[in-house]
Amino acid sequence: MLYIIQKRADEQAFIFLKRKLGIIGGRPKGPAKNLKLDKQKEKITEYLSMGLSQASIAKSLEVSASTLSGYIRRHKLKSQAEKITEPQIQNQIESRSL
Repeated sequence: MLYIIQKRADEQAFIFLKRKLGIIGGRPKGPAKNLKLDKQKEKITEYLSMGLSQASIAKSLEVSASTLSGYIRRHKLKSQAEKITEPQIQNQIESRSL
């Protein structure tokens, strides 16, 4: 028990010294610049416009449903998916199969 207390005190002293030197640790403030799903944004929008559920989209992209749901909410992809018309979907599908 005494070892744990001493270890914690050492960690706090180290953090204090780093702050005195101007080194700030931890996660950066603000939103992330690059997100895991940014590369698949078009595919997500396409799947949403096709009427697929978020759970099935998450499975196909191999991410958790909550990750996908948050991404869709943050980037307002549901409203973008509703604006896509049926011919646009067909064109996207045909262009991918070539």
